[in-house]
Amino acid sequence: MTGGAGFIGSGVVDALVARGHDVVVLDSLDPAVHPSRPDYLNEGAAYVEADLRDDDALAQALRGVEAVSHQAAMVGVTAGFADAPRYAVVNDVGTALLLRAAIEHGPLAGRRSPGHRAALLPRREVPRSRARRRRRDQLAWSIRRVSTAALM
Repeated sequence: MTGGAGFIGSGVVDALVARGHDVVVLDSLDPAVHPSRPDYLNEGAAYVEADLRDDDALAQALRGVEAVSHQAAMVGVTAGFADAPRYAVVNDVGTALLLRAAIEHGPLAGRRSPGHRAALLPRREVPRSRARRRRRDQLAWSIRRVSTAALM
């Protein structure tokens, strides 16, 4: 779980631990958001305090995991759009690095290149044109979500 100390991520961590899952959380615990270690962190999860752009920390956190829930994002633009490039790097590049690490070390290890749709999308018994439309719509939603998150 990335961003497991955040508002949404911490709730997901709690739910996963309550269901008996072993949870590894990667979170930077950015001092601008968390001046000290939050007391609500779930003691049933393992925490890796590191930036999403840290390749070694990603490899460590992903070793042996079966799935990834990506909730990490830099939040709270306080300086207006002057910080927009930094938010884009942390959020967008961080997501790309997570995907690469998942392919190299995590649940997608051994799959074909990320450019090949079979690496990420499950096969379904859906007519080809409907499946293509659905993937296009999902990709468009993801791009809008990432673009919006980078500007906030």
